[in-house]
Amino acid sequence: MTTERADHLRAYFSDSPVGMAFVDLDGRIQDANPALEELLGYSSHELIGLSLRDLSPTKANPIGGDDLRALQEGRNERATTETQSIRADGSAFLAELNASKAQGVDGFVITMQDITQRNAELQAVSEERELLKRVVTSSADAICLVELSGTIIEWNPAAERLFGWSKAEIIGQPLSTLLPPEALDQAGDILRREREGLIVEEIVLRLRKDGTAFEAELTASGVRDQRGNIIGYVGSYRDVTERLLVETASSAVASDLDPLSAFTRFAEVLKEVFPFAQLTLSVIEGTGYRRVVSVGNSGGAFTRDEIVPLEGNSVKEVVDSGKPLIVHDTRISRWPFDQLLAKRGIGSYIVVPLLENDRVFATINLGFAKVQVPSEQMLHLLTSIGQGVAQGVKNILVYEQQKESIERLRAVDDMKNSFLQAVSHELRTPLTVVLGLTLTLQKHSITLDENQRKEILRMLTSNARKLERLLTDLLDLDRLTRGVLEPHLRQTRLDDLVHRMAKEVDLGDRTLFIDANEVEILVDAAKVERIVENLLINAIRHTPEGCTSARSILDPGAATMEFGEPR
Repeated sequence: MTTERADHLRAYFSDSPVGMAFVDLDGRIQDANPALEELLGYSSHELIGLSLRDLSPTKANPIGGDDLRALQEGRNERATTETQSIRADGSAFLAELNASKAQGVDGFVITMQDITQRNAELQAVSEERELLKRVVTSSADAICLVELSGTIIEWNPAAERLFGWSKAEIIGQPLSTLLPPEALDQAGDILRREREGLIVEEIVLRLRKDGTAFEAELTASGVRDQRGNIIGYVGSYRDVTERLLVETASSAVASDLDPLSAFTRFAEVLKEVFPFAQLTLSVIEGTGYRRVVSVGNSGGAFTRDEIVPLEGNSVKEVVDSGKPLIVHDTRISRWPFDQLLAKRGIGSYIVVPLLENDRVFATINLGFAKVQVPSEQMLHLLTSIGQGVAQGVKNILVYEQQKESIERLRAVDDMKNSFLQAVSHELRTPLTVVLGLTLTLQKHSITLDENQRKEILRMLTSNARKLERLLTDLLDLDRLTRGVLEPHLRQTRLDDLVHRMAKEVDLGDRTLFIDANEVEILVDAAKVERIVENLLINAIRHTPEGCTSARSILDPGAATMEFGEPR
């Protein structure tokens, strides 16, 4: 070895950032560089003569004798090991030792590096990869990894469940395996955006192994290496068929506040998924339910008076449990009402509850023409649809109630206007009579005899009472419109009331025939008196000849009054 080369090696040995030492055949240090002194905390003088065993906490030779002999004999060029080492202060660290045969002399060149930090980083990377692997494996979303060439290289269990292909079947296949023809252009656009570094979120159409297409929510992006270069693509798929169906069904119900129109659209949506024969919406009212609208067999809207008792009906079980109910065969169902459904051509049905604050306020009944066993998937989907349309149905029912309230108020207003028109006319007659009679008394009080004065007073009294009745009716109407009219109930003999009122009406030349049983009922006597009086007056007014009949009849649990011609 030339002097110049020896100088170069000595300079490299001294200036190397890696700890280096020359050891003899017994493993004792003969020379050490500054980097090793700094690493171990020894001075050069202290290191000289130490054995490699002295640097081990177990005092074992970190490089075995067989390895050293293989180096000495030239059978191996290098021996490498990772071992625990100790510094001068007793602190331990993980070291990587490399040994090679020294050139021209007997012994070995040893390099030592502290790899504690490096191994910790490698361990962290390994753990991160393991965590990522577990996340991908356990993810509820289907995950697919694709090379730049478009070949599928990773496929998690959720993807197996969603698409139907096993990992062994799909790895190595092109991405186009998952694409229906109509999705090719969209897929190309997605790959272009991924290459540009964009994160893509779209609803896409994909194919299952059985050839069926389904809509999925895709989140996709490029996969980069450590230098930032895109080396592939990763896509996460989530089946949104159910979500989109629920959204479409909810939109259909919310599209119109008219029940028949809304549920006709709703039925069109469900028809694409379920082969039902009849779809019925019912609302729970007390101990019964009212069918609001039905689409399909015998479809249409129902009247508000059609209340079906819950007792003995499958709907009661749904109301009590808050859960859907399946009746597989209406012909052998334990609920009597189902026999009628069987005669109408409904072989089986599902009742889905609609809830508000955990209370069933309505149900949707999906009837099928054939006897069948609906799948759990169908039941789950219908339950989700029921949850989705509940608010829309509630809005329809509230609108119906408000519309009926408005119609009732309009009817009351019409009645009030008609009543006021009639009363204004009725007021003029007794007022005219009273005014005329008082003028007669004023002008002819001296010339009138006793009988004439009595007749005038009787007529004044009669017309004053008419005015009193009309004013009372006006006051009652005012209280009624303000909602403050309350009945004052007491036990009353209905026959006595009829006789009493008969004495107060002006019969003229008519004969009143009364056939009244002894009937005692709980009523507001003053108001019933006015009713009887008005009925008698109307009967008299429209009976120019003959006589008027008034009857009170006691029926089980009720009393009836009749006015008209005598029997």
